[in-house]
Amino acid sequence: CAGYQAFFAHTSPTMNAMKTLYENGFSPAEIKSIFV
Repeated sequence: CAGYQAFFAHTSPTMNAMKTLYENGFSPAEIKSIFV
């Protein structure tokens, strides 16, 4: 549905950023502190 697509479009860039940080050696806790 459209709501799901909007949600995914909103979260996808954030997920990509988190993935990039994780690949660059940031810990999940550090990433969480950045985004929360």
